[in-house]
Amino acid sequence: MKNEQIIKRRLQRHKDFWKKTNDSPLIGYSLGNYFVSKRFNAVENLLGMERCVRADDFNVESFLHDYDNTYEQSLEEGADLVFSACPFTGLPWMEAMFGCKIIPQESSFIASPISDAEFCKEIKIVDYSWSDKYYEFIDFINKNSKGRYPAGQPILRGPGDVLAAIFGSKELIFYFYDYPEHAKKRLNEISDVFLSFVNKGLEKSKDCYGGYSMGFYPIWCPGKALWFQDDITALLSPELYDEFFFSIHQRQSNACEYSMIHLHPGSFYLIERLLAIDALKAIQINKDIGNSVSEMLPVLRIVQSKKNLVLWGDFSDGEIKLLTNELDSEGLFIIVHKDRIPI
Repeated sequence: MKNEQIIKRRLQRHKDFWKKTNDSPLIGYSLGNYFVSKRFNAVENLLGMERCVRADDFNVESFLHDYDNTYEQSLEEGADLVFSACPFTGLPWMEAMFGCKIIPQESSFIASPISDAEFCKEIKIVDYSWSDKYYEFIDFINKNSKGRYPAGQPILRGPGDVLAAIFGSKELIFYFYDYPEHAKKRLNEISDVFLSFVNKGLEKSKDCYGGYSMGFYPIWCPGKALWFQDDITALLSPELYDEFFFSIHQRQSNACEYSMIHLHPGSFYLIERLLAIDALKAIQINKDIGNSVSEMLPVLRIVQSKKNLVLWGDFSDGEIKLLTNELDSEGLFIIVHKDRIPI
């Protein structure tokens, strides 16, 4: 009964957040190692391996202990968060599906560029074992959460980020200038796969508490939801963004009733463009190492003028106080990362 009351209160807070009727900012605590792979005991034996990992190296059943413990932890210390379990979010799922080898390091799994790739080739899924494993995770979560928490979307990199992973960031920038029509086609092909991938995941997911979760950002939504990113935009000019990415981000924003884009301060030049996308419900902004919260405030206020604002970072108590004092409460969600040794 106690857990039900906690969840009921948090769900109402999330409903109010989306309607911008919350009377105080939502604050949640994301607990665990900064390197998300280190939060899972289930992959401890895979990190640091001397060979590339395959999809069949990941046993979904071994993740239940991690999911259940994080759920219980969230109930006790998560504040306003509504926990969701994602297909293992430490994996570069998109890059793996498109053929990148996945290399385990001591703290994370990274995608190795495809050195012999040709830009003119059609971009398509070449390794379905990874998409099959992703859906296996969702089925497992639906079955074993027993209605306690929803399945959500992990980190899935955007079209530009995927191309950068396949070919390298430097080469990609030259490609935009030298072969613009090819680049647009490749980006749209990857966007098609992303949307198909997410939509199938949503179809397989059961709604939980009458709605769905953003996933890695544990924000509950009264309808189907997705979030997307393209961190490569930090290296682009506004003109390149307008030509290659704006229409893609419009389409991704329209794909679900609740959509959110993830940004770093290096991409703040996008804000005015993103505010023009009516279907985009929220903008999520990271506080990166070295960022000044006070210097970010003018941009955060601009976001709040039209969109819900989600902040993520290792905010100090003083920074949280500054944000809550200087920003509007309505439509504001602050997710505070705090280190925690995995159970």
